[in-house]
Amino acid sequence: MEYRIVHPSGETRDIHVVGHPTIGPSGDLMEFVGTVIDITERKRAEEAFRTAQMELAHVTRVATLGEMTASIAHEINQPLGALVNNAGACLGWLDAANLEEARNSVALMLDDAQRVTEIITRVRSLVKKAPPQKDWLDINQMIREIIGLARNEMQRNGVALETQLSDDMPLVFADRIQLQQVMLNLMMGNFLWGRWPEGCGGSCTRFGCGARFKEP
Repeated sequence: MEYRIVHPSGETRDIHVVGHPTIGPSGDLMEFVGTVIDITERKRAEEAFRTAQMELAHVTRVATLGEMTASIAHEINQPLGALVNNAGACLGWLDAANLEEARNSVALMLDDAQRVTEIITRVRSLVKKAPPQKDWLDINQMIREIIGLARNEMQRNGVALETQLSDDMPLVFADRIQLQQVMLNLMMGNFLWGRWPEGCGGSCTRFGCGARFKEP
């Protein structure tokens, strides 16, 4: 058993207790034999290690996104350009008093603005420094999001992407940022080292996602 005590001075100590009861011939409790160990330093070392791991993961994500600046900018510029074009079209329809077409242009502008928001949200989630938070996730959707961020990087490196995603993929309970980082590192690693499978014309990488259940 582990617990924490607070001294009158305010100092806290982590304690680990190990013991077992000694039962007499009649079945009565004779005594309880055990030991009490101060594990405060061990707990502090474990916490420092976890903090260092989080810092390293954060630096890795930021460095990877730094390499993808052009790709991310391209992803944002596309819907922004479409938004500007639709805004111009909307003004034209308003001048022509065609409210139906103007309404359609506004709807397209809202869609474009939503796309920009989604891209920025994905980038911010990867950059943000936060402790792991597990939730039920759609792996296929996560793969599509990462592909969206890296699409321009693929084109720049002459990469042809083929996805093989299972339609019946169940939700998984995991940390979104950690999984996205793994996927992003795999993609960027293929871009950098260019180890493409044979028969892909020199530049092809594949991503697959499947599930298999094992009886307990």
